[in-house]
Amino acid sequence: MLSILRSAAGTWIAKALLILLVLSFAVWGISGQMVGGFAGHDAVVTAGGTKVSINEYRLAYDRQISVMSQQFGQRISREQATALGLDNQVLAQLVSGAVLDEQARKLGLGLSKDRLAQLTHEDPAFKGPGGS
Repeated sequence: MLSILRSAAGTWIAKALLILLVLSFAVWGISGQMVGGFAGHDAVVTAGGTKVSINEYRLAYDRQISVMSQQFGQRISREQATALGLDNQVLAQLVSGAVLDEQARKLGLGLSKDRLAQLTHEDPAFKGPGGS
């Protein structure tokens, strides 16, 4: 059986099929990067300059499934989560968060890195045992 496969592997038909297979995987991988990675279309939600990526959505969705599983006392499947409307709830939460972030940015609300460093330095909870 192996000798038949070895002899067939040396034929031009087998080489052509191998090249076709390699090219199809190459095109599939490149097109996936063009759509999701290079073009920057990986945002699920965009509110002004605030974007929520697909990965952030997946993390929030998985986190919500874990919370619901703990509440029910058993692991719920993705199908059950979808039936409960969990996907829409997570999306609504992400939209609300993105809109709030954008509004805060427009109003100039926030904390600069310098101010955060100053507050951290002044807070006794961040001081060492010697008080410094």
